[in-house]
Amino acid sequence: MKPIRIYPKYQRMIIVAGGLVFLSYAVAGVIITPIGSKVFYSFVLVFSVIWCHQGARLGLVIGPQGIVERSMGRPNRISWQDIEDVRVEGGTNAGVAAVVMIALTVRGGDVLLLRGTARYDRKGVEQTRRRILAMRAAALGTPVES
Repeated sequence: MKPIRIYPKYQRMIIVAGGLVFLSYAVAGVIITPIGSKVFYSFVLVFSVIWCHQGARLGLVIGPQGIVERSMGRPNRISWQDIEDVRVEGGTNAGVAAVVMIALTVRGGDVLLLRGTARYDRKGVEQTRRRILAMRAAALGTPVES
């Protein structure tokens, strides 16, 4: 079973572009400035590389083992056995389209919001929910829920 990858449309591109701007300033600073400033620019250089790496990996991966939500921090891994319910949360707010996203109820009753699925389009999030349920059913060998 091939993993399904869901990436934010423009967020990754903007984060990586910002990281590349800082990276170029840091490289110039390491090359041109005196030794005291080179230390500072070296820290900026390392931070920029980490920023670009993490920003390029943003998104959600739905695979045979479970769901991995990658953010700018540590990835959040949830196995299929720990997921009790998959639903769509959000809606309209005073007539304005609000953000909807997938909410997972995990073992123990905690609710995890998958921010990587946040959209203004409810139909797209419902389609993602159906894909998650199908992958979960295939991994666990259970019938597909609706």
